[in-house]
Amino acid sequence: MFGRQRGDVELFARVFGKAALFSNFNVHAFPGPNRERNGTVSSAYVRVEKDALATKEIPETPDFCVILDSSISRKLCGKPGVTIINTAKKAKDRAIDASAIDARRAFPAMLGALLKAYGKVSLKNTKLAMEQEGEKESYATVEAGYKAMK
Repeated sequence: MFGRQRGDVELFARVFGKAALFSNFNVHAFPGPNRERNGTVSSAYVRVEKDALATKEIPETPDFCVILDSSISRKLCGKPGVTIINTAKKAKDRAIDASAIDARRAFPAMLGALLKAYGKVSLKNTKLAMEQEGEKESYATVEAGYKAMK
């Protein structure tokens, strides 16, 4: 996943990783190699496997790529199976307009969109993960993003 707010990108990875762990998957969530200030493109990765994790490397061809900010190039995703992008424009990728959802940040709506696209991690486990990360108040936005995803 890619975004401009490093904290949101890393929180997204932690919450999705915990929710997948609560859904009985093996998980490795980690920030990307960039450790710059906010404003530059930040990345984080979550590897989710039913069986034991074979590697802890950055995925070369991810199954999903989430872009939290539409100003970020899709090229950073490489050739993922599904790209989910936060944009108000028509997109050939799976898109959600997080700005159309009443949210203080884009990450909860985009998390909901990823949950729907992935289909293997429950909203119930995501709610539990968000509570553990102190983001309980953002859960309604996750549900809205889930419903908004086409």
